Amino acid sequence: MTDKIFGNLVFDDNFYGKVTLTFFGKPTEVDLIILHFDDEEDGISDSQYEVYNEFIESWKSELQNKIVEKIIEYYNEEERFSYGFDDDDEEFNRMWPELDTIEDMAKTLELDGLIIDYTYALKKQKSIYLTFGYTWGNDTDSNGICVEITGDEITDIGFRDIAF
Repeated sequence: MTDKIFGNLVFDDNFYGKVTLTFFGKPTEVDLIILHFDDEEDGISDSQYEVYNEFIESWKSELQNKIVEKIIEYYNEEERFSYGFDDDDEEFNRMWPELDTIEDMAKTLELDGLIIDYTYALKKQKSIYLTFGYTWGNDTDSNGICVEITGDEITDIGFRDIAF
């Protein structure tokens, strides 16, 4: 199907496509998933368009910096030092570099997905999820990081499965 906002989409329980977002000055094509609720009318809801448009407006401002700041917190409080303790300081420092600035962290991240949550009458929160790959640690098959955004607030951060 060709959508008026999202372009070419494929439906397979959810809608799948691609969208381009500029992340720290770099246009990046990312996977788009628009979650579909079984009881919802066919198609993408007005609420999903609305939350996407709100996200795009916030994305153009300081939201990117806020996201990376939260990822820095997550990295330093949850991920770093969580595994990979090794007697080899050089190897440990390669796996777990010091990442305390937005600029340094942004260099380690790859924005790779945008997920628009489904909406229904009783669900008050309307969220967008951004997924990222990263270069730290030694798990090359990593689950990655997911950031939940409601309005222009970051409401959760963790592994990608928080979006599903």
